[in-house]
Amino acid sequence: MIVVIDTNIWVMAISPRSRYHLIYEQFVAGNFSIVLSNAIVFEYREILIKKDSAETSDAFFSLIGWLPNVYQVEPPYSLKLIPSDPDDDKFVDAVVRELADFIVTEDAHFQVLKNIAFPLVAVKGIDEFLELIH
Repeated sequence: MIVVIDTNIWVMAISPRSRYHLIYEQFVAGNFSIVLSNAIVFEYREILIKKDSAETSDAFFSLIGWLPNVYQVEPPYSLKLIPSDPDDDKFVDAVVRELADFIVTEDAHFQVLKNIAFPLVAVKGIDEFLELIH
């Protein structure tokens, strides 16, 4: 399974005290793969520092730097499918570029993708994803 993880999911899953920490553990165990672009990495870093700490962000990026289940892509386009929050387009572009299975997010802006026939981009919430990997 190859997925794109929205930043809000890592914020909820990275703490060992979180009920969603299994997502982080399953990722580290190699039970699913993620797709990253430079724009996604930049947002992850910025938000993890803001919501947790620079140390947490550094540890996370040290880890994903050597995991084989991380795919780095640079989409040569922006499909601009999320007009209500164009900053979220980078996640959609990564899904389409790598033919990932879906985006995992709790961001309501992604719901617009359910009304777009092409490119077909599936969206799963955190609880639904947790069920899939559990």
